[in-house]
Amino acid sequence: MLQCIVNITLTQVQPYTDANGNSIPRNETFTIDFCHSYEVYSSWNSLSDTATIELPKNVYVKDSHNSNIIWGESVTPDKVKGYVSAGGFSNAQVAKAPLFLRGDQISITAGYSYISKVNTDGSLIYSTVTNTLFSGFISSIESKSTLKLHCEDNMWMLKQTTMLPKTYYAPVSDLSDVLDDIAANVNKTFPAANISYDTFQFDLSLDGFSTGNETAADVLNRLRKILPSLAFYFRGSVLRGGGIVYYPQDQTNGNSTKSSFNFQKNIISDELHYSLKSDVKVAAICYSVSSAEGQNKTTNKMGATQLFTSRLQATVGVPQSANPNDYEYYNFYFKDVADAGTLQTQGQTYLNRYQYDGYRGKFTTFGLPFVEHGNIITITDTLMPERNGNYMVKGVHYTYSVDSGMRQNIELHFRTDGLSDAQLEQGM
Repeated sequence: MLQCIVNITLTQVQPYTDANGNSIPRNETFTIDFCHSYEVYSSWNSLSDTATIELPKNVYVKDSHNSNIIWGESVTPDKVKGYVSAGGFSNAQVAKAPLFLRGDQISITAGYSYISKVNTDGSLIYSTVTNTLFSGFISSIESKSTLKLHCEDNMWMLKQTTMLPKTYYAPVSDLSDVLDDIAANVNKTFPAANISYDTFQFDLSLDGFSTGNETAADVLNRLRKILPSLAFYFRGSVLRGGGIVYYPQDQTNGNSTKSSFNFQKNIISDELHYSLKSDVKVAAICYSVSSAEGQNKTTNKMGATQLFTSRLQATVGVPQSANPNDYEYYNFYFKDVADAGTLQTQGQTYLNRYQYDGYRGKFTTFGLPFVEHGNIITITDTLMPERNGNYMVKGVHYTYSVDSGMRQNIELHFRTDGLSDAQLEQGM
């Protein structure tokens, strides 16, 4: 029998001044081993992973010494031992700072405990498997009959960090320079952040791209609008951004084998449909941005040769006689492609991964095996084994409630059986 385990860890980092003007320290760490429910959305397609945690208003929390602390209406007359205010609502009688405040760090670890061995004397040995589903910051607090904590991952810090005015000129500036400045500004604003970035050897020259009077997250959003195929997201404390969204090291989630899901065993429900390659109408808009000197050579404000950016665009996958509105479109980015013919050839190669016989859609399973976006998973069907295959995970919706337990709703992106090891190792 599997028993659900949920641990929420709160680290207080935001200062607090009470209704009497007194500054009360908030530098403690608490754990909560119960919640009504949680929801976590995680995908590279969203700038932020988000979480919502629903908690009762009267519950014990454990401090760093593993002592129970009353949270909610205190039972002591002087209200010293309790946290009457959970979310920063002023109360002159409260002798302690609020337990939760916007900007505090929070994480969700969840999994199962189960009997792994029965000894000869009848005693039981339990094993526990847990994974961190979310780590980030409280972005807002909703207090009604229960308390809801709305949270965002490390992208929250980028939304609080203002960028300094700066213009990036090619050929000396590229995408990594922008991300380097973002990381430096965030780490300066939040000294304990220690974020870094990874472009996976991706190089994109920038010329005339300026920042200033905006947040670091605003800068990333503008880059995404300029180059539709770019994606930016956090994996832990690492900001990823560049020409790929699936990193090779994520594909097996650190395991020697792929996580496997079977329709007759651990797939609870599904919104999957199996289609043939010939039934699917997909196309792609391919972009390439190149920087080169103009016919009349000029210099920029930095004294460097002024480069002019040219944008090449081509559509692949739509026959001339077809209706373009009947197709589902993807955006692909390529660097410094010289002509439309080459761009179409490379674009068609990338598009081929989305043209396959196999499943599309989502399915729901239990909390184990744990899956993250970027993993390659195996789907099997005992009744129709010819449909077995491997798939890239685009996103996962993690849920828990006291009524239904833990669930993962896993969104597939494309089938990976037909891709070579070399293609997988290059990232996608």
